[in-house]
Amino acid sequence: MKLLIYPLIVLLIFASCTKEQPKKEIVLKVKFGHFWNDFAVHEQDLENTTYAIDEKFYLNFSRLRYLISDLQLESEDGRLLNINHYHLVDLSDLSTLTITIPQSVETGKYKHLRFRLGFEDSDNTDGEYNDLNATSWNVPEQLGGGYHFMQLDGKYGTDPDVITDPFNYHFIRAVDATDPDKLILEDTSIPIDLGAVDLQKDVTIHIDMKLEQWFKNPVDWDLNTWNTTLMPNFNAQKAMHQNGQNVFEFSQNLPD
Repeated sequence: MKLLIYPLIVLLIFASCTKEQPKKEIVLKVKFGHFWNDFAVHEQDLENTTYAIDEKFYLNFSRLRYLISDLQLESEDGRLLNINHYHLVDLSDLSTLTITIPQSVETGKYKHLRFRLGFEDSDNTDGEYNDLNATSWNVPEQLGGGYHFMQLDGKYGTDPDVITDPFNYHFIRAVDATDPDKLILEDTSIPIDLGAVDLQKDVTIHIDMKLEQWFKNPVDWDLNTWNTTLMPNFNAQKAMHQNGQNVFEFSQNLPD
């Protein structure tokens, strides 16, 4: 009998050690940072800091706003947790840089953190969101209506001491308005999947936008050609969609 008891004790100890820990509820925040070639871009840099694009163009920013939608987590067993429908980030308004998730989130490992830059077509309904309407975020009806995805404004030049030419890098749903009565619309919102996160305590997830990426890879952006009046430019919008594929990443920088 003693010989049977010993293995049973070992088995019970092993089972207790490997038992899955109970889930807890945590507070989750998501904070967006902004960088140009690993140098942080803050509100005070607007109109005050010069950035170089391969020494071909020099620019500064006066405004950066963009729309995040469909923020969600996917658990390891495939369950989806939708944690935010949409949020407008404005670099000049510090309160918008952080999303505090209103509901509690369970601890655990999640295999995907996803969101979308802009609205997908099913959500991109003209005049639908009063708060966005109030911030002049709408796209004109003659361009298909709906809402902007991003507004990145500033000035540029080929001489770092003469930065005077305006640019308006406005990203929307691409529209071919060759025939004003038969608009051809293409959903160019960008789904982002940053991969796995391990949430074991109250945490702020830091996500960076790499601003230089909007001007390269795969499309080398020629500001002399594409600078203003880009919203009705179908090819420019398609190029923005291409360059935006690798703009976001989990922060490689220490929090401020």
